[in-house]
Amino acid sequence: MTTSMQAAVWQRPDAITVEQIPVPEVPVGWALVEVEYTGICGTDLSILHSTHPRAQAGIVPGHESVGVVADGGTTGLAVGDRVVAEPLISCGHCLACRSGSTHVCRNLKLYGIDAPGSLADYVALPASALHVVPAGNDRRRPSRSADHVAEWASRTPKCRVSVGEFKSRVRSGLANQRLTRPDASG
Repeated sequence: MTTSMQAAVWQRPDAITVEQIPVPEVPVGWALVEVEYTGICGTDLSILHSTHPRAQAGIVPGHESVGVVADGGTTGLAVGDRVVAEPLISCGHCLACRSGSTHVCRNLKLYGIDAPGSLADYVALPASALHVVPAGNDRRRPSRSADHVAEWASRTPKCRVSVGEFKSRVRSGLANQRLTRPDASG
């Protein structure tokens, strides 16, 4: 395994450099992922233009990625597993986290802002944030991934959206719309 890698490093407003930096260390319970693709979103652009309030110079941006496990450690992930990452870093201790709503964690953070992100050859991520992509899924086409996510979501008790509706929203670019409907009980 190599000890250094290339990464995009945000320096100041409108300035990102490609640098050779150390490959991230992999804590227990985490995996090292060799990044295949990283999406650029509005958050990344706000970092680039220095309008994101938490971004600090020297950060490696990027939080929407797919890659291959390079070192699974003791996580149960196998080297070579293709994975997608949840970009959120939740504390695990607040009421929201203890209730299973980690996406609204009181101390919520994000890879690529609060921790090194995926605009690099490798990124270290907790195994709990990684999801194996089924074999044969085209890693470049999110709509295909939507099929698998929709099937998973339809079996999740807190998600009350149909598989067809989810796929339709992803394919039409409206995936960020609220995907749960209020209970009839209020």
